[in-house]
Amino acid sequence: MKKRTAYLDDFLDNDPIEYLDLFEYVVKNKTFKMELTEFLVIENGFREIWNAQLGEIIGDGQIKNYVYKYIEKELENKTILEPMPQKDVDECVDLILEYMTSIGQFYSDFSKS
Repeated sequence: MKKRTAYLDDFLDNDPIEYLDLFEYVVKNKTFKMELTEFLVIENGFREIWNAQLGEIIGDGQIKNYVYKYIEKELENKTILEPMPQKDVDECVDLILEYMTSIGQFYSDFSKS
């Protein structure tokens, strides 16, 4: 497995995260029906762990586990009324990570969990 070397200059070339581009990427690539509120809950959970782990190595499994717990909290708060299928949550998180990879904000040598 080839190890990726990160150079200081690489960080200047990374595009910032554009929320509307992220949203469009997920909408165009998802394979299931999703309500806007469901996306917002997943994306907010993703954003919360993403920002909390800045500068640390984090895998997709850790992100997904956090998002599941975030969804449980939002179910208790009645932000969403029904649980979302895990496969749909996983796909949405994977699409967010694919977008992040495409703009140079996420890179992992680890296989998907």
